[in-house]
Amino acid sequence: MYNKFTLCFLLFCIFFIFIRIRDTFFRAKTTTGIISHKWTLNALTIVYCIICISALIEYFVIDRKINILLSSLGFTIFISSILLRNWAIKALGDCYSPHIKINTNHILKKNGPYKFVRHPIYTSIIFEFLGAIIIPNSYYSLLAALFIYIPLLMIRLYFEEKELIIKFGDQYLNYKKEVASLIPYKYSKLLDWNKSSKCYLHIF
Repeated sequence: MYNKFTLCFLLFCIFFIFIRIRDTFFRAKTTTGIISHKWTLNALTIVYCIICISALIEYFVIDRKINILLSSLGFTIFISSILLRNWAIKALGDCYSPHIKINTNHILKKNGPYKFVRHPIYTSIIFEFLGAIIIPNSYYSLLAALFIYIPLLMIRLYFEEKELIIKFGDQYLNYKKEVASLIPYKYSKLLDWNKSSKCYLHIF
């Protein structure tokens, strides 16, 4: 079982690397625009790679019984996240970029997954990364992702929101009031940060 799982895991790693390289470096179209906070992509990429390597080391070094049910859950989360990311990238079209980039003719997208959350690519990145780490049951690396990578991603999201507000002004502020940032919670007084009984959870 362990050898079969290891083989499947290594094949998954190859697939995972291919997906990340493709989406980060080859799916963005060449457009004219302004890139801001470029350091965030570099920082996230470095932390991402370090945690991935630590997850591999943890799997091969620590003698731990693999929970197949948990691994299956991780794989399901990963695949679902890939589908969400593809949907979001297609919805963005020419506006997609791995950087915080505002194109010259940038359009505020509200179609596809952007009807439900403002940053579906960030949502997909979070769950994709967590799912990939859950597959080999790399619990220490999972903690690193939760307490290092995701907070860093939230810092980048904050900067991106500021750039979008500068670009679109009230149009984006109204969109922000109507649509959640990452998770579409609806019609809940407990999750109401704006004292309205009918609103979405606003992360920012």
